Amino acid sequence: MENNFDQLIAVLNTSSLSIDVLDEIKLFLEKQTDETLPIFISQFFQSLLILERWIWQLFSQESHQWINESGYQQLFYSLALFNKKLIFNYDNIDVDTKASLLFSVTIDQINNIFQKIERSADDDNLFISLISLCADEMMRYLYEDYLEIIHIHSHSVESWSKELLSCITQLMSLVHGSCWYDREKKVQMKILFPTGKIICDYVKDLMRIMSHKPFYKQTKPNRSNDETILMQSIFAFLFMAVQTYDINWVFRSNTTMRDIVVSVVEATLNDKVALGGYGILGEILTDDEFKDLKIAGNMSLQTLSKNDSIQESTAHLNKMNLLIEMCAEYPMVYDII
Repeated sequence: MENNFDQLIAVLNTSSLSIDVLDEIKLFLEKQTDETLPIFISQFFQSLLILERWIWQLFSQESHQWINESGYQQLFYSLALFNKKLIFNYDNIDVDTKASLLFSVTIDQINNIFQKIERSADDDNLFISLISLCADEMMRYLYEDYLEIIHIHSHSVESWSKELLSCITQLMSLVHGSCWYDREKKVQMKILFPTGKIICDYVKDLMRIMSHKPFYKQTKPNRSNDETILMQSIFAFLFMAVQTYDINWVFRSNTTMRDIVVSVVEATLNDKVALGGYGILGEILTDDEFKDLKIAGNMSLQTLSKNDSIQESTAHLNKMNLLIEMCAEYPMVYDII
């Protein structure tokens, strides 16, 4: 049994791969019960890790011709069921093993997948359905531990190592990205934030992280370091959160939080971070307060105005009249409109 499974997995990245091989792998996964699962994972951990990474590699590819082949679909659904058993096995499989298998995706792969979802005109296509299934499983496994991890580490940001920063950034990008691309149905958000108090507490944790000056002072014009990716992820999530939940009062009742957003916007060299900040401020400030804001001079708005996602975010502000008024004093605003 051991040699057969390992040999099957070894074929995945070769020209010898066939539907028969996928079917045999699927059968191995389907045979596992709650009782046999721990032993199976212990024996074949490396092969299972290769399988999980191979699936993510498929999803992140530019071409998805494979997705219409039943052999690939059936293998994916079998692996999803296998992972579900893995998640709910609380006694015999350690957390590190679960995390290694369930989160074997890289940030680059996540970005590629999300870009493909964003370009898709059909929310019901099979690719999005399969990704959503995978995201649901990961979120159900993650949410309690994830919120606790962020809460604890938000109180010790000054002592973060580069390794911890990278880990938090990757984890947050995965969670926030899943929420962002599911923002219409809000399945991920409902799993992660079942109550209003939980989302408010999480927002406060994010603000503590975001207020750490070395992070936003080290943002780059492109996504070339962890600090930039982290800030983009936080701002994208906060912008979505203030539109989705009744949490504007959290910012309005705490001027320090508003000041933090303004400080980041004024200091950052990253246009997406800056515009995300203006989007948040547009939601939480009064019309007069928003009009009094000074648009950061380091924003390349002409470049931003050509980006579809930026145009969509601006439209969601419901501040068009204000933006028109601001054109007289800040001609750059015209580029956004």
